[in-house]
Amino acid sequence: MSSDIIGTDNPLSADQISALRRIMASMIPASTRYSVPGADDPQIFADIVATGRPSLPLLTASLQAMTEQPGWDSAPVDSTGLIPTDVSAEDTAVTWYRQAHPQLTGLLMALAAQCYYRDERVMASLDMEARPPYPQGYELPESDWSLLDPVRKRGIIYRQLPAD
Repeated sequence: MSSDIIGTDNPLSADQISALRRIMASMIPASTRYSVPGADDPQIFADIVATGRPSLPLLTASLQAMTEQPGWDSAPVDSTGLIPTDVSAEDTAVTWYRQAHPQLTGLLMALAAQCYYRDERVMASLDMEARPPYPQGYELPESDWSLLDPVRKRGIIYRQLPAD
């Protein structure tokens, strides 16, 4: 069985894209105060869609569950169709959804955070280089290693395999 979707196609429908963009905008809104984009920024949003592709069945289930919540469609939006003009109606739908579908919410939260903090503009606003931590690493301040004492006192809590 072959797929009708090729690598450059968007795997989500227009309605799903619109819903996902609204969800991302509500999770991480843009901030003029800190001069950072929101998670619905075109560049960040494209990364979210691409990163979510391997989890497409879960992502589409999540979007369907969200858009079926009471109050989702009744939340009025601006002329772009993205920014709610009555945040309370949409917030109620999002809050109910988060409580009713924690696994699906986890996927959306992970996608939002992962892709948002990969963006160069966001990292620059945090005075951090937009680069992976390896191989250069990051300097960490010395900390109090005694905080691990309760873990050490617990002893081995895993099954050790026999040595070959």
